[in-house]
Amino acid sequence: PAVFDAEVYQQLHKAAIQLKIPVQIGKTLSTDDFYEGQARLDGAFCDYTEQQKFAFLNRLYNEGVRNIEMEAICFAAMFNRGNIRAAAVCVALLDRLKGDQVLLTHNDINEFEMRIFKVVSTYIKQQLN
Repeated sequence: PAVFDAEVYQQLHKAAIQLKIPVQIGKTLSTDDFYEGQARLDGAFCDYTEQQKFAFLNRLYNEGVRNIEMEAICFAAMFNRGNIRAAAVCVALLDRLKGDQVLLTHNDINEFEMRIFKVVSTYIKQQLN
């Protein structure tokens, strides 16, 4: 199974709150590509309508999905099989219910990426103490 450790992600959530970093715990949908698998309409190929896209994204949201990406499922399965406690920490660069394009500045993206490092390093420090 591709399952992360609930205690680890609860502790990461707590670290983010302590740092006053906006955070949500949610499910991650892993797909095999960036475009069709994530219901994007701006790829080279697209076999569904905007209405179908939003029906899919709304269903995901109602199921608790807060992130779509391509790697977490592999890590979850590998760490779970190895009996290694782990969790995924992701940054959402856009609200897919509002659009498909990342319209952030380079500095904004760097700031969001640094939030991950701050949360994870705080978690690691807490585990070492």
